[in-house]
Amino acid sequence: MLTDIRIALRSLLRAPAFTATTVLTLALAAGANAAILAVVYGVLIKPLPLVDPDRVVAVWPEHFQSTADLLYTRERARTFSSVAAVAPGWTMSMTGTGDPVKLTVARVSANLFATIGAEPLIGRPFSEGADRPGNENVVVLDHAFWMRRFGGDRGVVGQTVQIDGEPVRILAVMPASFQVFGLRTDAYTPFPVDESAWYYRISTSLLAARLAPGVSIDQANSEYRMLTQELRRERKYSDQYGRDAAVLDMRTALVGDASRSLLVLAGAVALILLIAGANIGTLQLTRAAARARDVAIRAALGASRARIVRQLLAENAMLAIAGGALGLAIAMLTLPVLVALLPPETPRIHEIAIDTVVSGTVLSAAVLVGLCVGILPAGAATRLRTAILLRAVTSSEGPGAKRVRASLVSAEIALAVVLTIGAGLMLQTLWKLQQVDTGFSPIGVLTLHAQPSGARYRTLSIADYYDDVLQRIRAVPGVTSAGAIQHLPFSGYSWDIPFLAEGQVIAPGSPAPSAGTRIVTPGYFAAIGQPIVAGRDIERADATRSDVALVNELLATRHYGSVDAAIGRTIRSRSAQGSYSPRRIVGVVGNVRHAALTTAPTPELYTSVSEHSINAMMIAIRTDGDPLALVPAVREAVWSIDRDVPLSDIETMQAKIGNSLGRPRLLLTLLATFAALGAMLALVGVYGVVAYSVAQRWRELGIMVALGAERARIVSSVLREAVSYGAAGLIIGIPAAIAATRLLRTLMFGVSPTDPTTYIAIACATMITVVGASALPAIRASRVDPVAALKL
Repeated sequence: MLTDIRIALRSLLRAPAFTATTVLTLALAAGANAAILAVVYGVLIKPLPLVDPDRVVAVWPEHFQSTADLLYTRERARTFSSVAAVAPGWTMSMTGTGDPVKLTVARVSANLFATIGAEPLIGRPFSEGADRPGNENVVVLDHAFWMRRFGGDRGVVGQTVQIDGEPVRILAVMPASFQVFGLRTDAYTPFPVDESAWYYRISTSLLAARLAPGVSIDQANSEYRMLTQELRRERKYSDQYGRDAAVLDMRTALVGDASRSLLVLAGAVALILLIAGANIGTLQLTRAAARARDVAIRAALGASRARIVRQLLAENAMLAIAGGALGLAIAMLTLPVLVALLPPETPRIHEIAIDTVVSGTVLSAAVLVGLCVGILPAGAATRLRTAILLRAVTSSEGPGAKRVRASLVSAEIALAVVLTIGAGLMLQTLWKLQQVDTGFSPIGVLTLHAQPSGARYRTLSIADYYDDVLQRIRAVPGVTSAGAIQHLPFSGYSWDIPFLAEGQVIAPGSPAPSAGTRIVTPGYFAAIGQPIVAGRDIERADATRSDVALVNELLATRHYGSVDAAIGRTIRSRSAQGSYSPRRIVGVVGNVRHAALTTAPTPELYTSVSEHSINAMMIAIRTDGDPLALVPAVREAVWSIDRDVPLSDIETMQAKIGNSLGRPRLLLTLLATFAALGAMLALVGVYGVVAYSVAQRWRELGIMVALGAERARIVSSVLREAVSYGAAGLIIGIPAAIAATRLLRTLMFGVSPTDPTTYIAIACATMITVVGASALPAIRASRVDPVAALKL
């Protein structure tokens, strides 16, 4: 074996161009595969860092449940040994440790960490009963917030900070790998699990559970579906309640819809590896033909066929190991860039790394590809008749090798076509998304989040506070309008509350319609650029009333017949206590896309901030100039009232919308990169095969010129060969792309997976580039010197 390795190394060093090309080709493919595999393994496959993670489940993760539902499930479910709740998305403020800062808090039942089996990095989890009223205020910090706010100081455990004006003791810090339900959270606080809480019957929580010993997920699903039906009858929920109830393993619930994008990328880099393998295969065949005489000499000197094949495969193995190792080095350099490009909401992002599993898989794949593409040339080299080769002046090859080489380069083109069509469809998706009408004018709008808290805001009207803040902001030079809302479009938050239109009666067992309910201040619609199509805006005079509202066009036309008919009519929305409060519709506004560009407008109801005790609001500020230039003056205007108010999420409205395009933009960027890499490798393969074919035909071409053949005819004959490769690649690649791009269906917007424009454009571009890659060998062939060629 050592002798084989030594001989293989000498042989490769004698062919530096071949060795470098093969290693670099494999390294690029292996590097791309290693980087994407690190993401796929870290997000989708790697076991969760929990105690017995396979026993941890998410209970109906698509549905928020109330504290009452939590207690019902705890009491009745026998397939769960423990059930916990997580209420995400609460915003609070932390003061007393430097500048005020907004906290995104998950309020949890005290048994959450014990239920899912998560251990803190430092400190201890909540004790039993920490979620009962009257206990000490405590908080557990998320790792990222701990690093950002406290610089990783382990001494913070036991310290007291001010959260929403109340003293709270820091109990623990969770490890960087901890994440529950894929939530972006700065801290965890216990919430009272009893009937005294105002949100007792409001659906604010997601449920997590641990399976009882010996219980399977299927058994838990069966029991839980029966429980939801019992709960529906007992609580008189609608007939649709619980029809989609399901118990999922926590890893599936955590990943959510991110799996589709990652699997698409994994498939794309697998195609890159196949293209690289085909490319290396053509190189190996070419080298095998050139070395055929040397192999014959070794055979004539007594080397057995098995020894020669083993020697040739040793060369391939060394090339594969070198390419795989270089690929891992490339992946280690590029992975931090890739992770930085991932959307912030990507689950388990801290677990992405080039570890032993990823390294071993990539090296194994590289060696497997190297050996597979080397077997055929090695076998072909040893099957040629020795006597014929020893008499040959030049190296030779049979028609079988030519057909294999043509098949390989056609396969490269086909795989590159699949990648390029996928990238083209995602390019159209991104372009279509950027053309979507949001329903408001985001240009020139600055947004920020304000979080007033503390004792003074328990007595001060929050409406008066924001009225004062907005007046000071409007006084800033350059500001044309300003207003506030509790959830801006594209902020990731929405309250959907049941309502009844005037005269509407709901049949027993049927659900009431729901509307996205927004709390706004006067001036918000002008600031965001959302038109008022009928009636009027909420006014300062409405501060003393609680019975006015605006609705959007969709709600007005669907439930009142027309925009004008809705003005002056009554709408009743459900309160936290379950009763329906009447409001008079004073205005109708245009429809907006609130959740995402891909989500159509839904019914919306706008009420005045004077009716609510919601402290945290998002402020929109319109200017004719650069919105970001207003930041210092706006911050000073807000802090001139209270410097302890945290201001966060300061960005333009255009940036906020752009952030919502993070996933399709990343998918396009990576697919385009892989498509470009695949096309480059395929074109190198085309060039290499055509150039080798010209070299093999050099004597034949000389004879053609000597007999009077026109040079244009010679160029045409070479280009026809290249066109045949391209045509074969398209014949294979287009049906393959039609099948493969069905995986992109849920990721596309406004474009079909079989969009003819994309397919025609890619087909034309493919043929043009194939002809371009073969142009240089064709021109060289047309300049053959008959005399010199005939002397060969």
